[in-house]
This record gives sequence, structure tokens and C-alpha cells, in this order.
Amino acid sequence: MSVFKFLFPFLIASFLCKNLAAQMTYSLDDDLAYTTRLENETRLLKNDSSKTHNYFKLSVLYKLLGDTTTAKSYLQKGLNTAKSYPFLNAVSHFYKAHAQYNNIDVNVMLRELLMADSLLSNYTNKTSYKLRGMLWHNYAVIQQTFGHELIAMESLTKKAAVYAQLSGHAEVVGGVFKGIAIIHINNGQAEKAQYYLKKAIALYESAPNANVTWLEELTEVYLTYAENLIGLQQLDSANYFLNKARIVLTPKPNANLNIPFYNAEGLYYTKIKQYKLALQSFDKGIALCTHPTAAYSLDRIKHAKYKALVYLNDFKNAELIAKELIHSPYLIPQNLVVYYNDLSELYFSQKKFKEAMLWSKKYKILNDSLSEKRERKKITELEFRFNQTENEKKIILLQAEKQKIELSQENNRLFITLLSGISLLLLTIVLLSGLYYRNNKKLLIQQEQNYQQQLNEIEQKRAIHFSKALIEGEEKERKRLASDLHDGLGGLLAIIKINLSGLVSKNEDLNTELKTITSQLDNTANELRRIARNMMPEALINLGLEVALKDLCHSLFTEKIKIDFQSFAIQAAIPKEKQIIIFRIVQELLTNAIRHAKASSVLVQCSQNETTFFITVEDNGVGFKTNHTETRNGIGLLTIKNRVDYLNGTLEIHSIPQEGTTINIELNVSK
Repeated sequence: MSVFKFLFPFLIASFLCKNLAAQMTYSLDDDLAYTTRLENETRLLKNDSSKTHNYFKLSVLYKLLGDTTTAKSYLQKGLNTAKSYPFLNAVSHFYKAHAQYNNIDVNVMLRELLMADSLLSNYTNKTSYKLRGMLWHNYAVIQQTFGHELIAMESLTKKAAVYAQLSGHAEVVGGVFKGIAIIHINNGQAEKAQYYLKKAIALYESAPNANVTWLEELTEVYLTYAENLIGLQQLDSANYFLNKARIVLTPKPNANLNIPFYNAEGLYYTKIKQYKLALQSFDKGIALCTHPTAAYSLDRIKHAKYKALVYLNDFKNAELIAKELIHSPYLIPQNLVVYYNDLSELYFSQKKFKEAMLWSKKYKILNDSLSEKRERKKITELEFRFNQTENEKKIILLQAEKQKIELSQENNRLFITLLSGISLLLLTIVLLSGLYYRNNKKLLIQQEQNYQQQLNEIEQKRAIHFSKALIEGEEKERKRLASDLHDGLGGLLAIIKINLSGLVSKNEDLNTELKTITSQLDNTANELRRIARNMMPEALINLGLEVALKDLCHSLFTEKIKIDFQSFAIQAAIPKEKQIIIFRIVQELLTNAIRHAKASSVLVQCSQNETTFFITVEDNGVGFKTNHTETRNGIGLLTIKNRVDYLNGTLEIHSIPQEGTTINIELNVSK
């Protein structure tokens, strides 16, 4: 099994997973032998760099074998030694992303992949290009898994394919082409998929130094190609590639790579109407689906078997399988719609119209619900609640005060009644009054706690409103000052320059001094324009956030300060006021890195995943002790934190004295 095997291989047609942990990695069952051999080789190595490479490989192999403890151990060994090697440190982020597989921390996975790509961009060797091709392939499959197929296709065609081809590694290029083909298959474009699958097969078959990994991936492409050919009714060609896969798999009857083979073989027999042979193939595949990660493969084969049983008019067994599929532990709504429709048609063909109508109704309800929009805007409701905050506060205060008075009056009334009671019952009445008083006290305490909680909620709402007003006021004041500086003071400086230029022409004796003054005025005017532009950048207003951030980094770039700006998937639909806040955060972070950290190199990375916006700023400055950040003067972290809190974000600071600082920020940019 290759340590460079893609994270989520062999995604086919409508069976995109809803849970990454349920995916199976197909192999020829040679993983343990290969892992043991690599482990023995690593023990004999003397070079730390080579050992680190192997530590990372072993971490992936043991994870695929299900030994997570050993996998974590090797990953940590690799991370510890990689710190001394910049290139290996860059590579480590790729494997840290891989370590998140099955943990389903998608944001961490995406961030680590993007960080790996950023650091590897400093290298132009073939290994770097190979890793970048693979990590962008993984990035694409993650996006595809969550339905972002446009982003996935762009990642494959504009990133993964480019770097894979630069690496010259035929298997990596072939894997990317297979990924592009699968997206076309998922979107019903089988003819387009053919083009990329042919190229993938040609690349794998021409790859030098054939090994187990190469053979596994080539066999997967054969099976993908065969299924696509079956769908296109090109059955002779499909059988040809099935035979190619059969030759590889016959000596390995227990390898889980036989699961997709038997599925494809069964589909072929179904197409040529050899239904009994199809059922035999499907049953062989089902028998191999013993591991929990084979759940999706099992459902897929069962559904294909259901079709064959229907063609044989074996409605009883077809009905049993259909009902098994409906109760699958890894069922997704898109497939459930198909199963409901299958049952409706099955009962209709048997003239069981009551049952057919029942499943048809379920199909219609679920299909309609999947077609509806899942997100509703609540702006009107939120505005109404915000406007009623003060009234709610007054009402709560009045109600609490009224309850206190009523409770006090009730206690007094009871006390007077008890004092006027019969002497023989005095002791009993006193005891009862004590108990009653304690119960009322508990009620009062509970009401006061509820009242305090409501006050806290109101105070939080008022704080949000205050922060918003403060930020908006600050931006308005910046805009006003920028306009005054540019139109007012800038105009006066221009008039002074014109008058001085007139004096130069009339008084040649003053020529040298006046020219010096005129030059100083030019510098002053340029500085004034720079200040006005920073206070309210025109690029942000006219061209959007990504261009404004790029201009900001470019304006601060000097021979002494190198600033590298990288962006990915930043959407233009971010609300303008949130774009301004993001711009101010990056502006303040760069100011800190240049003025306080005294950095000579700064990396600024901005990316977006749906409604989450990521900012990473890394510098090589003097650093600081993070537990003393609140006492540092002029660092501006309080201003940054206020803006991050306003966007319901998180702020992480990693810094070591004399080794630089890394700041990671996640922001909510939903409308």
C-alpha cells in the first residue's frame, strides 16, 4: 500500500460519502509485509532526513492497517526530527492533514493542506511538485465529498494536474486524471470521463518501476473504466478491462480490491442478461464486505443485486434486499430516495397498489424535502429582537420587582395569620411556616438567578451593539479624515507648490532653495496620499477584499521586508462591513510584524471555506512569550481581538522568543 495513496480513493457515481470515516481503502493485501520491510529498513538508516521521510510513511501505513497508536507514534517521531529541516517541516503539514482522516476535523485538514502547499512553494524539486499535486488532489476530494464539485474541479485542473505534471510522476498524474473523470461520472458525463480514464490508464501502464502500489491503482482505474463502459453500452471493451483486472486479482482472492471487481463483473453480466451469473458475482462481493468501512461498498453491491433479482422476477428476495438497504447504518438521503422509488415500482409491478402508493408517497415527501432550501435568512427576526432589547429589559425588571413585592406581602400575611392561630397548634404552625418560608426562599433565589441570567443575555446583546457602533464609527471617522486630508490639506499643498513654482521662475537667485522646498512639498503630498489611502483604501471599496489585501501587502513590501501574500477561494459575496473588518485585522497584524516583531519576512495567507474565513500571518521576527501578551505595549492585540470577537471568531497565537510568531484566525462571514 502506498503511503502516497489518496485519502479517499474510488468514489463512484452517486455514492459520495456523508461520513469520511466510512470509506474503505482498497488494496491487494500486501500492506503488512511492505510495512514490516520499511520498518526494518528505517532502523538501519543513519541519515536523520531519510529516517524522517520513513517515519511519515510508516505513520500512514499503520493508520491504514488500523493501528492508530503506532501511527501516532511514528508521526510524532517524524514531526520531532522534521523541525531541523525546513523542507521536511513543510512536508510534515501534509502528513498532519492525513492524520486528521477519520477524525473528521475538516477545517484542520484543509488548513494543514494549504499550509503544506504554501511552504512547499519555496521549493522547485520534483518531490515538492509531487506532494503538491497529491495534496491538491486530496483537497479536491474533500471539497467533492461535501458537494463543492466546482471547487473540486478547479483544484484538480488548475492545481493538482499542473504540479503532478511538473513532478514527472506518472502515477500521480494518472491519479489526478482519474479524479477528474470521477467528477464527470458523478455529473452524468460518461463520455467526458472516458477521455480522462484513457489518459490515466496510459500513464499507469507506462509508469516505470512497477510495484504493488502501482498495480493496485492501475487495477482500480481498470474497474472504474469498465463500469463507465458498461454505462455507455460498450460491453466488449468493458469485458476486456474486466479481464485485465481479473488477471491481477485471481491470485489474491481475499484482497478487498475484489469488492469493486465483483460489483463491476455483476453489472456486466446484468447488462448481457446473464442474471444468475450476475447474482453469483454480487454474492462473492457481499461476502468480502466484512469490515465496517465496507458499508458503502456493501450497499452499492446490494442495490445492483436488487436490480438483477427484479429482472429475474424474484420479487420476494428483491423486496428483502430493498428493505435491508433502507435500514443501512450509513444511509444517505440521496440513496434513500432511490430505494423508496425502487420499492414503489416493485410493488406496482406486482399489482400491490396499496403498498406501491405508500412507498410512492414516501418517495415524493423525501424528494420534495431534499429539493427545498435548507437555510433561511433570519435578518428580520434578529432586527426585531434587537430593537426590543431595551423594552424587554424594562419588562423583566418590573416583573422581577413585582414578584419580590408579592412574595414579601405573602410572607407577611402568612406570618400574621400564624401568630393569631390557636395555641394548641402553635408549634405545628410555626414548623409549617418555617418550611413554607424556606420553599419561598428557594423560589426567590431561583427567580433571582433567572433574572440575572436574562440581564447577562441583554448585556451581551448591548455589548455586540456597542462593538458594532464603535467599529462603524471608527470606519466613518477614518473615511472623513481621509477625505479631509486628501481634499483639504492636499489641495492647500498643491496651491503652495504652484505659488512656489511661480517664484522659482521669477527669482533665479532663489532657484536652488525653492526647488528643495518644492521637492519637500512633493514628498509631503505623497505621504499624505499614502496616509489617506491606508485610512480608507480605494481598492477595498472598488475592487473587493482580495485585491485590497494584495495591494496592502505590496505597499509594505521593501528590500528589507519581504511579504508573501497567498489567497484561495475568497468570495466576493462577503458583506462589505465584514470585508473592512478583515482588512483592518490583516493591516494591524502586518503593522505588529513590521514595527514590533522587526520581521524581515512575513507570510500572509487568506482562504475561505463556505462561511468560515481563515487568516494566517507568520513572521520571522523577535517573537515573545505568549503568556505576557497583555502587558506588551503597542502590540495592538486588544484591537484585533475586539474585531475577531465581533465576527464570532477565534484567535490563536504561537510565538517563541527569537524564533518568530504565527497567528491563526477563523472568522464567521455569513450574511
